[in-house]
Amino acid sequence: MITPIHGLKLGGGGGRNPAARALTALTLIAAIAALILYAALPAPAQTIVDYDTNDNGLIEIDTIAELQGLRYDHDGDGIIAPAFTSTDLAPYNAAFPDRDTATATRMGCPMGVCTGYELTANLDFATATTSLRTWDPNYNYHGMLEGNGYTISNLSIDENGTAGLFPNLHASGTIRNLGLVNPTVRGRIQVGAFAATNQGNIVASWVSGGAISGTGTPADTDFGGIAGRNQGSIIASYSTASVSASNWNGDVGGLVGQNEAVITASYAAGTTTGTGSFVVIGGLAGLATSTNAITNSYCSAATGQANCVGNPASNTGRYSAADLQTPTAYTGIYANWNVDIDGDTFPDNPWHFGTTTTYPAITDPKTSEPPAANQRTIDHDPDGDNLINVDTLQKLNAIRHDLDGNGSPSSGNIAAYAAAFPGGHLADTSTPYMGCESTCEGYELTANLDFAADEMAVTSTDPYPNWTPIGGSYAAEFNGNGHTITRLTIDTTGSGRGGLFNTLANGGVIRDVGMIDASVSVGGLYAGALAAFMNGGSEISASYVQGGSVVGTGLGFLGGLTGNNAGTIRASYSTASVDAGSNTGSGAGGLVGAIPSGTIIASYAAGAVTGAATAAIGGFAGRVTGASSAITDSYCDTGAAGQAN
Repeated sequence: MITPIHGLKLGGGGGRNPAARALTALTLIAAIAALILYAALPAPAQTIVDYDTNDNGLIEIDTIAELQGLRYDHDGDGIIAPAFTSTDLAPYNAAFPDRDTATATRMGCPMGVCTGYELTANLDFATATTSLRTWDPNYNYHGMLEGNGYTISNLSIDENGTAGLFPNLHASGTIRNLGLVNPTVRGRIQVGAFAATNQGNIVASWVSGGAISGTGTPADTDFGGIAGRNQGSIIASYSTASVSASNWNGDVGGLVGQNEAVITASYAAGTTTGTGSFVVIGGLAGLATSTNAITNSYCSAATGQANCVGNPASNTGRYSAADLQTPTAYTGIYANWNVDIDGDTFPDNPWHFGTTTTYPAITDPKTSEPPAANQRTIDHDPDGDNLINVDTLQKLNAIRHDLDGNGSPSSGNIAAYAAAFPGGHLADTSTPYMGCESTCEGYELTANLDFAADEMAVTSTDPYPNWTPIGGSYAAEFNGNGHTITRLTIDTTGSGRGGLFNTLANGGVIRDVGMIDASVSVGGLYAGALAAFMNGGSEISASYVQGGSVVGTGLGFLGGLTGNNAGTIRASYSTASVDAGSNTGSGAGGLVGAIPSGTIIASYAAGAVTGAATAAIGGFAGRVTGASSAITDSYCDTGAAGQAN
């Protein structure tokens, strides 16, 4: 800034001294120039506040006054809704002082494009100034309201009509990661803590405590903990609020009063009550136009209702306390409950199961956020050997979706794979999957697995009564680490192959694993407890089959370990019985059914081998045809095999 010159003496001053007079003239000229320049300078610019400091297009809210500003901006673009007059600018201006109103930079949003609002702090109506404590729900909302895991406490609404944080959440509107704590919401038509009617998306949000209530006699009334009427989607959300209504004709539910659309991975655990001539009450939903739209969800006994859906009366999601408290992971009734809540096609692990004495609950995104795209939450290779850990039958079963063992399931099988390995698969292919140090190279057992041990303790239903071999062709490592797989059962009369794995491709390796009491019965060409067929370049090493049986009912080649070996078998054995049946063209061996070109080193067989008299039956191998086949340092117990050869 140029400071004006004060106290300049315009007359004389130089006396009779010509030099002094010249200096005075120059000073005067400079002063005049400075005055002209100063006058031409613009006024100091207004201070502009950036209300989107993280540049995600969401206007930040950390006060009740700013939350109240939503009533004037129904689509979240930072522009006053057309329905409001210029006088309504005052409260919005007061809520967001010195905001940027320029089109290209509005509110600080990138390119001036705002799409909604987000909380950056917990808000409590009880601590707000008196003028801000009353919430007016008489408008619809079309934008995003991101809670970031924060909460709004002590919201109080008392209306003669619809009531909720929003009377209607539009089809283009979304509420996400937001909690309402101890809300009191009263109305007469549609009533819900988040929305009287939800046509949009309510995701990973919750109502903790509080009361939703209604009274009156309209013919179309709906009361619910989350929403009165759901015509959109409610995902990974819950309510523990009490819901009650009296002197009415309508529907009441712990989560929604009337459900016409999607509810998934959600639950209700608050009491639901109502009185009236046509009361319809459900622990989760009062009236449901389609119970098929309610999935992976439950209502607890705390709702006080026998049915989760009042009409049509349905126990959908209605489980006993013992059922709900048994699993501690995505198994049993929860096997398919790991759902995608952020839209990136990958399940987001929204549930935490606590202990066997607690109900499962939706993860509080403030303390343990559901994984976003490209975010890993669980390391499935904690020892860093690039082998993905397998400690459940569900994980063993999921290997079939990743035959090259790199932790990236084949297209169309992502959901099933991620349900077995939650929080491990990434959308970002530049980062190693599953927590592997570099590229995942296969799988390893970290526990003994038993197919007869009931993983479905809640429903007493065996999830794998008849194993389908992992295949087509497996081309990675499967390391047992000395662990065992017990009582695998395969029983098919079709043409399919039989074994833990269908086919070991070039590069496929089974190492250091034991199969105990496997029962394999097939009508197809090849069968063995570990693998039906071994291609060239595959290997089974330091592994065994103990007890059990391999039986063929048609033309085929059967062995204790594998039906066909064109690869390499090292330091392995089988004591399983092998029976080729009555088909004269079959081959059976205590270790291998047929060896067209493979190698067997330091291995043996000691199980009974039977078949037709004219079939190729051997205590060790049934048929060896390849000139390059080699069996060294190996034997069969001919007495146990019942075969002279």
